[in-house]
Amino acid sequence: MMMKIDSRECLVREIADAMQSHTNEFDNRWFLNLTEQEVGIRVDPDYCDPDCLWPNDDDEVIEIDPVPSHEAFKAMEAFADEQPKPIAEKLYRALSGSRPFARFKAAIEREQNHACMSSAEREQARPKGKAAIEREQNHACMSSAEREQARPKGKAAIEREQNHACMSSAEHEQARPKGKAAADVLDLLKDWYDYQNKWYMEKAEEWIQENGVDFKDGKVICTGSTMTWFE
Repeated sequence: MMMKIDSRECLVREIADAMQSHTNEFDNRWFLNLTEQEVGIRVDPDYCDPDCLWPNDDDEVIEIDPVPSHEAFKAMEAFADEQPKPIAEKLYRALSGSRPFARFKAAIEREQNHACMSSAEREQARPKGKAAIEREQNHACMSSAEREQARPKGKAAIEREQNHACMSSAEHEQARPKGKAAADVLDLLKDWYDYQNKWYMEKAEEWIQENGVDFKDGKVICTGSTMTWFE
């Protein structure tokens, strides 16, 4: 069921959602329906029950065109520009290949998943060669004391262990690595969705201005060009 537009904020949000939901599949089209005061999708009749077709004959509508792909691409580039360099470089690589939209989102999800993994899980997920597998098998047969004894240590490592042994639990916690970079990665997917939503809201505002659309006296009005729908 479509939402009746009851404010200018609702109008902007509905237009933005339509722009973001556009797909080339099934020849679907999005419209602002001035007669019904709602935004909705026109589904190809081949994929829809005739009783569910929308808009209705004689409805006054304005078609909402999809955002050009080159503009959406620039939005992804702009988001990548705002990220720390290691993450930005991975996002740029995703954009440089085929299917950049899907690759970009996948790259963000990989970074997010990696940030949520423990060090043991990261190690488990890392590809291993024959030598690494043999080392793990030997390691599994050793006692904890043998493992510790076999681990190579340099002067710096020995000093760290000595200092670590002398620290309180509060000092251990204080010494644990922290920082904005780690938090940024954990929030990366949310940041992208927030950035994307804001970007589409700005595009919706532009569409409203370009098409002479506004919300006044409790309803959506248009001073620009419209069309009357008929089959």
